[in-house]
Amino acid sequence: MKKRTVIGLEGKTIKKIAVIAAVVVVVIAAGWVILWRINVRAGGKEYDRIVELMEAYEYDEAAPAWEELIEDGPSRFREGAERKLVECYLAIANDATLSREEQAAWYAKIEAIDPRRLDNWQRRMLEKYGSGP
Repeated sequence: MKKRTVIGLEGKTIKKIAVIAAVVVVVIAAGWVILWRINVRAGGKEYDRIVELMEAYEYDEAAPAWEELIEDGPSRFREGAERKLVECYLAIANDATLSREEQAAWYAKIEAIDPRRLDNWQRRMLEKYGSGP
């Protein structure tokens, strides 16, 4: 008569199940690592692409791209993307062709992200003209 465990399985069967479970866990973990690396690489490429837009002074295109990267991109890029987004907003807001109200609207966006980036003149303009149209 064979010695059986409480659930009715032999020792060899339990070992096989444990090995299969361990292999499944390793495969799932490897899959997550691969997906994470792909996500990080894609985020890095997108970050570099948007920086190139800024270097070409395409702030109107770069600002929405930064916003999207902040919302949907990997968390490791968020802090840098927020700084770059504020730079875009400042460049757009300091355009002399904009009305004071439009500039104030951009300053309001900047203040919502990082209030320390506005100087006293920009703060006074924001107070005087409100948050824009």
